[in-house]
Amino acid sequence: MRDVRLNIFTPSPMKRRDSKRLFFVFAAVAVVVAALVGFVVSPIGGDAAADAQPSQAEGLTFWSSGDSTSYYMSVAMREALVELGAIPLQVEPEYENGSGLRSVDYFDWETHIREQVASQNPDIVFFMIGANDATDGIDFDAYTAQVGHIMDSLADVRYVVWVGQPTMAEPGRAAIVAELNGIFRSEASERSWVRFVDAVSVTDDGAGGYAQFLANDDGEEILAREDDGLHFTPEGGALLARHVLDELFD
Repeated sequence: MRDVRLNIFTPSPMKRRDSKRLFFVFAAVAVVVAALVGFVVSPIGGDAAADAQPSQAEGLTFWSSGDSTSYYMSVAMREALVELGAIPLQVEPEYENGSGLRSVDYFDWETHIREQVASQNPDIVFFMIGANDATDGIDFDAYTAQVGHIMDSLADVRYVVWVGQPTMAEPGRAAIVAELNGIFRSEASERSWVRFVDAVSVTDDGAGGYAQFLANDDGEEILAREDDGLHFTPEGGALLARHVLDELFD
C-alpha cells in the first residue's frame, strides 16, 4: 500500500473578515487527513496488514522457524530472500521437530521467541506452527491465549508473517487444524504488526481437501507432501514459500 503524505503549511496572517473562512478550511483539511490516515493503517483483506508491511526485501533482516511443517518453506524462503538482498539472522534454516505451543515442557516457544528472536529485532519474522497441537483434548480458549501471547511478544518487530497450517490427510487432524487456522487469522486481525497467510489455498485439491500432488508455477505436477500426509517435500515447501512471499511483497 502506498503511503499518502500531505504537505501542510502555515498560511500568512489574514484579515479578521477571513477568519471564518480559515476555520472551515482547516476543518476540511483535518477531515481529509483523518480519512487518509484511517485508510493507510486499515487492515488489508481482513488480515492485520498495516502500513508496516515492507514493499521490498532488500536490506531487511529476517528470521523464520516453527514446527517441522515449516522447514522446507524456510529453506526455500531463505534462498529467495537472500537473492533479493535480505539478511538472515540464522546461520541456517531451523525448526523444532515435534514442537507446538501446547508442549511447553518439550520446547517453550513463547520464551524462545521473546528471548532469542525478539531480542535480535528482526525486520520480518516468519512463523509456522500447529501440526503437533492439532490433537484431541485441545483447549481452544487456552490455545487462543497462547497464540496472542506469542504475537504480543513480537510487538516491537516491524512485521510478523504468521503462516497457517496446510491441509492434512487425516480427517481428525484436518478438522482441528481448520480451527487453529481460524484462531491464527482472528488473533492476527487484532494486531497491526501481524499478517496471517493462509496455506490451505495453495495446498488443497481445489475443494479444500488434502492433495499430495500439486501443480508448480510451470503447471507441472510435483510431489508436494510426504507419505505421512503431514509434512512437505522440498518442492512442496518451495511452493508454499513462493506463495508466502507473493502475499508479502505482492
